[in-house]
Formats: sequence, C-alpha cells, structure tokens
Amino acid sequence: MDDPYVAHETQLRQVHAYLLGLFAELPRAPAEELAAKTAFACRAMLWHHQAESTGLFPFLRRAGRLRSTDVSFLDACDREHDALHALCQRLLAKGEAPHLDPKGVFALASELGAQFELHAREEEMGLAPPRLRTMVTYEELVAFGREMEAKRPR
Repeated sequence: MDDPYVAHETQLRQVHAYLLGLFAELPRAPAEELAAKTAFACRAMLWHHQAESTGLFPFLRRAGRLRSTDVSFLDACDREHDALHALCQRLLAKGEAPHLDPKGVFALASELGAQFELHAREEEMGLAPPRLRTMVTYEELVAFGREMEAKRPR
C-alpha cells in the first residue's frame, strides 16, 4: 500500500496547484465566460477550505490532543481561510453579471492568488509527512481518507 502520508501531501499539493491555476486563468477568460469562471474558482476554493476546516482540521486537532502534539498552526490556517473567504466574496460580487467589472476581477483574483499561494505553502509545510506522522497514526489517516472519499461528491 502507498504511504498515506505522502499520498495526502501529493493530493494537497495537486489541489492547491489546481486552485491557483483557476485564479491565474481568469485574466485569459473570454469576456462572456468571466462571470462563470470567477464563480467556479471561488466556489472551488470555498469548498476546499470548508472540507479542511470542518473535516481535516478537527480530525487532526483531536488526534493531536491524544498525542500531545502541537497543532496550533491549524488556528492560523483557519484564520487564513476566513480572510480568503472574504476575498472570494468580494471577487464574486465583482464578477456578477450584469455589473461585471473585469479590471476589478483581475486585480482581486491576483491578490487572492498571491495570498492563497502563501497560505498553501504554509499549510503544506505544516502537513508535510514528517509532521503529519506526529499528529496521526497510519491507521487513523487511512480510515479518515476512506471516510472523506465516501463523502466526496460524485
């Protein structure tokens, strides 16, 4: 079986790269698709952060408490999620038709992308395999992965 710690890291990096790509693509979107692409990018990021803040992070906090592992970096991740959520809400408002503001969308998407890139790097370091191994056992991580996979929208 593959190492679930490495698999988690790989998947997290892939999701972060995908989300960054969605925001980076907005300036190249055809005008008639900008509102829909903006909404999709924001909703994808919000869904990802909700899954972390309501699923992964509580799981890691519980496991960390059982092992007396410091997981306080998750608090900063949650605060960053809140800040990114607020930026997404502003971006959604700028991207709504019929009041679409392309320049405003591009500027805010760039700001959001830059903040998300910093957040993603910090989160990836905090959840890197060596650190994740101190928070949760192999069996717990595998079971949590199965639970999340069963809840994933199809």
